[in-house]
Amino acid sequence: MINDLIIRVEFENNIYDLEVNSSIPLRLDMSAVESQELGKFFGIGSQNFNIPGTKISNLFFNHAYDVSVDDIPAMYNTLPCSVILNGETVLIGTLHLFEVIASEDGYISYTVEVVDKVVQLNQSLGNKLLKDGDWSPYNHTLSSGSILDSWNDNLLSGNVFYPLADYGRDNEDSYPIMPRLQEGSDIGAIGNSSYPLLSKQFLPAIKARSVLDVIFKQVGFSYTGSFTDSVDFNNMYILPKAKDALGVVVPENATADFSATNTANQAVNGTVPFLVGLNQELLDPGNNFNPGTGIYTIPTTGEYTFQGQIGFFNPIQNVWADVIKIKLFLTIETGGSPIILDTAEILMDQSSGIGPFYLNVSYSDSFAPGVQLSLRGEVQRISGSNFIMTTLLQTAQQFRAVNTPVNFEGVTVDMGLQFDSQTKSIDILKGLIQQFNLVMIPSSDGSSVIQIEQFDEWMRAGEVKDWTYRYDTAKRKAISHTVDDLEREIFLKNADDNDRFSKLAIDSVPNDQYGTLRLLSDSNVPQGSVVIGDFFGPVILGAPLIYNATGSAGGYTFNLDLNSNMIIPHLYKLETGAQKSFVFKPRIGYKVTNNMTSGSVGYIGEGATNTEFSSTYSTISNLSSLPAIEGSTNDLHFNNTYTLFTAAGLNMNSGLNSYRKYWKTYLDSIYWEGSKKVKLDLYFEPFEYKQIKLNDKVIIKNQVFRINKISGFNISYPDVVSVELIKLYPEYWQLS
Repeated sequence: MINDLIIRVEFENNIYDLEVNSSIPLRLDMSAVESQELGKFFGIGSQNFNIPGTKISNLFFNHAYDVSVDDIPAMYNTLPCSVILNGETVLIGTLHLFEVIASEDGYISYTVEVVDKVVQLNQSLGNKLLKDGDWSPYNHTLSSGSILDSWNDNLLSGNVFYPLADYGRDNEDSYPIMPRLQEGSDIGAIGNSSYPLLSKQFLPAIKARSVLDVIFKQVGFSYTGSFTDSVDFNNMYILPKAKDALGVVVPENATADFSATNTANQAVNGTVPFLVGLNQELLDPGNNFNPGTGIYTIPTTGEYTFQGQIGFFNPIQNVWADVIKIKLFLTIETGGSPIILDTAEILMDQSSGIGPFYLNVSYSDSFAPGVQLSLRGEVQRISGSNFIMTTLLQTAQQFRAVNTPVNFEGVTVDMGLQFDSQTKSIDILKGLIQQFNLVMIPSSDGSSVIQIEQFDEWMRAGEVKDWTYRYDTAKRKAISHTVDDLEREIFLKNADDNDRFSKLAIDSVPNDQYGTLRLLSDSNVPQGSVVIGDFFGPVILGAPLIYNATGSAGGYTFNLDLNSNMIIPHLYKLETGAQKSFVFKPRIGYKVTNNMTSGSVGYIGEGATNTEFSSTYSTISNLSSLPAIEGSTNDLHFNNTYTLFTAAGLNMNSGLNSYRKYWKTYLDSIYWEGSKKVKLDLYFEPFEYKQIKLNDKVIIKNQVFRINKISGFNISYPDVVSVELIKLYPEYWQLS
């Protein structure tokens, strides 16, 4: 049989068919999940082979054998390609040129590797940062209204929502100006309309499915599968935090800083107090300063530093008898007599000289929204009667705010900025794979579509194939137990972190992260340990803080109100008697609606403008529903026997944990005493490659096996192939 084998490569919008020596077999490796590589995913096909230096291949590779040549295709970056055998496409993926070999007798050969779409996806994502994906479909405006809308899926069709959670506070935040998350109507509680929750006390969570969309689109792929299409996965969200301070990460121009001056001298009428004129804004991204009135309005709670200056020449330099005092005030406007925050003054007489002279004021403090500040001046006659002033202030007057807090209300949120800038896209993808024990398989039609399935369901959906006749003619047989390649100890856990409840768990015996499950093999053969699932931090729910009547700095406690129906994640560090905001590991959880304590209300907003919520609220949870229903509510913790921080009525530890739902059957299947691994050298025809599916249930002598790995399947010629099978756990084939 003459095999016509070509590599079809796409480069600079042109298609090149590179002939491969048909005497060189094209071999493929096939694997989805190998038992000795727990928690990892694999591609199906990869192949190294040589392309002879024909006229076409030399032209395509730009005569790479010439040491003086640069810009060699496929050497620095891979190129899309397909392997075509006798007119049929057998593999679609990417081509990489490893090296070119040339001898003095004119022999030229190009050593290349072709990998399938899953491997290509892995390679392509290896250098992609998550923040650089296309997040534009998820940009939105942050406001108290959009926060509440997100609870009802009315923000971006539910793709983004703002869970009610306690993220602590920044160092400069004072209590009770920024409320603590505690029920009730007392001072500083969220049920007091004078102390609404601020926009900076919320962070956006985005659907895990939407994150996958961004990741796959980043490298020109898409995905499908029963797991990603499930209602359960569609209700999962990823909650990131990229900075220590509270609030979303915003563009640099979202601060409340401002600076204003005047373009003309200002005339002052005698000794009448005056407002310093400032008609030109130099900086005011939040439009908080009104140049017509000279008044700056505080947009959001926080620390502000205000600075003011006026400049002038001596107005009485030719008046011998008069003495005056010029004053500058930084004031809070009240509608009546202003409140003076800082004052600067100077005495002037004929002997003071011409000048110029300057007065400066400054003040730093925490302000609440709606407070109005201005610069005012006054000229006071100390002695004499001849002074009549017209123009006093020159163009040196300035008024500005520096080191201001971010004005989160009304800011545009870029979801890409909410993830740590160094997070790679592949990190998120691997985190999902390990959390849910997923497998990834390229689509059968060779397109850039990856099928994502949960291993148990994928395995049960496999077809039955009888290979007894192959076994009987096997060239070589080897039988061993799967535990030979496995670790003795397995930790299924979420990432360690410094939030209050994680730290409590890690600092307590047995010093494991909250929700960790430790498994030990019954066999004394395996050695070592392995960790699965440690990318996402755990979502740990707790009751809100109990109200403390003292309500003053240092006088309030952080005890939990276990009589409250409300439960929220406590994602802050608790240290030195304070709740501190910090950069935490991304969380994955369900969007849930929970009931508030009867009669309780809460407020969200800025200053006097706020919106009430009552009866229910939305948060992110490790449980798919609240209260948990035994046997049907999914729990993203691997172990739900840990100490609870909530009221007992919510059944927090009765859900179906991630170990039992996603990992138990698989781990049991490779650690059970009846397991075995069979290695066979089997004969296959080339066309049989496409008939093999990695979830096939293989029957040999009335026993059922699954395919663990196929090495070197020859799709050019009939050949002997190395096959590794694992005895199929009864729960996989008895349920099919």
